[in-house]
Amino acid sequence: MSGLKLGDLIFDPRRVVYIPSLKAVVCSGLLDALKVSIVDGLRAVLERVDAVIEDHRPESLVILGSFTQDSALRGLMRRWGKRTKIHLVADSIDSDARDLAETLGAEVHHELVWGQYRFVTQSSEQDAELQLFTVIGKPNYSVRVGRRPFGGMKLAVFLK
Repeated sequence: MSGLKLGDLIFDPRRVVYIPSLKAVVCSGLLDALKVSIVDGLRAVLERVDAVIEDHRPESLVILGSFTQDSALRGLMRRWGKRTKIHLVADSIDSDARDLAETLGAEVHHELVWGQYRFVTQSSEQDAELQLFTVIGKPNYSVRVGRRPFGGMKLAVFLK
């Protein structure tokens, strides 16, 4: 496995973050990427995610970004949901899409706090201060590192 290691985070060059302590791969915008056609690069996205899952063998896949009730969600669950637990994190969630995702076996979150990590799609400086790493999916893809989630150093990353 290659990539930049920062504490417990591994920034994989295939545009994902791997967290060994959680046995989780984190990516952003995957459902949007699965909506493109084969001609526009769908095959490359599928192969990249397959390779990430094969290399890291995660127990969970955390996907940051919006989602709707459509074939991309069904395809994601069919392809990777059998091998990994899928956590969808979105700032706004349609109730029909939530019901479908939960029926297919995914967990749906507005914000996911897991161990010392907090996963969101956009940063809000108004949130409670906790001793967490915050992984942000949009509008600017970044990881904030420091003793507090809203202080320290903000690193732009390559999640989309």
